[in-house]
Amino acid sequence: ETTTGNIALWSVKTDNIYASTVTGDVSANLNGPLIGSYVFRATTGNINVLIPANSSVSFYIATTTGSIGVSGIPYNMISNQNQLIKGVAGSGMASLSETTTSGNVFLRAN
Repeated sequence: ETTTGNIALWSVKTDNIYASTVTGDVSANLNGPLIGSYVFRATTGNINVLIPANSSVSFYIATTTGSIGVSGIPYNMISNQNQLIKGVAGSGMASLSETTTSGNVFLRAN
């Protein structure tokens, strides 16, 4: 957690993550399997999270101002609103949340 600055997590394999910044970008490359809770927050900044394509995860990604997207991960859409996507990949065993007020938010396969 930081007030000003970027957060980068690479080749991480853990059950739980909470990464938050007020001003800065959050980037993470998670190795599977995902089994816990993964939370990524920014007030002003982009969030880019990579997970294994075969992950079993329920996810929520949202921004107030910016772009959002999910790519390379097969999932069932629960909700796709203006700047919010909720979905489930596999059985949805893990939970993942990415939110920012001003910035782009992406969930991609690594």
